[in-house]
Amino acid sequence: MKALFNIFLAGVTIACAAQDLPLHSNPEFEIIQKEFLIKQDTVLLSYSTAVSNLKKQYLAALQSKLIPIQRAGQLKDALTIKDEIESLTQGKDLAEGKIAPEAVKSMRETYLLSISKLDLQRDKQLFPITSNYRRDLNALAISLTKGGKLDAAKFVLQKMNEIVMQHAVSPLSGKLAREIRFQGTISAGAYVKVQNGQLWFEDKSVAELPVDLKINGASWKPNWNGNTSEKIAIIPAIADISDANIEIKTRQGRGSVQIIEQPNVRNGQTLTIFIYDLGAGFGEYRIIISW
Repeated sequence: MKALFNIFLAGVTIACAAQDLPLHSNPEFEIIQKEFLIKQDTVLLSYSTAVSNLKKQYLAALQSKLIPIQRAGQLKDALTIKDEIESLTQGKDLAEGKIAPEAVKSMRETYLLSISKLDLQRDKQLFPITSNYRRDLNALAISLTKGGKLDAAKFVLQKMNEIVMQHAVSPLSGKLAREIRFQGTISAGAYVKVQNGQLWFEDKSVAELPVDLKINGASWKPNWNGNTSEKIAIIPAIADISDANIEIKTRQGRGSVQIIEQPNVRNGQTLTIFIYDLGAGFGEYRIIISW
């Protein structure tokens, strides 16, 4: 590829460096993205294989149960199992929220529980991969910005969010979570903020930043700029919180946990929660945010 391209605009020749071309021609970006996709695809392939095997086992169990029920002339139960088999083979949603017919209730519950365990395992494996990806691309965006390559930096941030959020959704159901589970040790107090599927901290005490942080069961060791942490994409991906009525439940904590601001138009749809820790040293907190 030539280093310079000539663009004719209003009769004037403008020299445009190759570094200002779309970022897919940037070697550093290509390396970061390639490493991310390889690691991510390894996790998703393993997950997909496990789900496929589990689905085959459930189908086999249903078919095995159907035979004696048919022979016994139990039409209602036979049709129920037949419908379950068809729903599964057609990829229909066997949502936990739906009431399962008695003939398949226990089998479906076991199947969905196994799926949930696979989802959790996948999410825990993806969390550090996507966190490192965001960190590396954020560093690249900063470097590009400092070099005056603003369009390229903007492209990096857009690409980062597109890919992370695309694969944070469950490949099985495609559903978005409506719950965030937070765990960590905090001294003095800290603001927890959530916006656009991302979470970050603003701590009151720079000397004693929060430690042992976990988001939805996955460990998180954020980089800090003073008393403000980097932003992390929440995995699994969450449903939009815009104008939502957020609720919090404190499972553990010696201090108080309060919603300072619900997400709304005025604050850019940002949820702000304040954790006020009482006593000396650090206090352990486990909080559930839902809507």
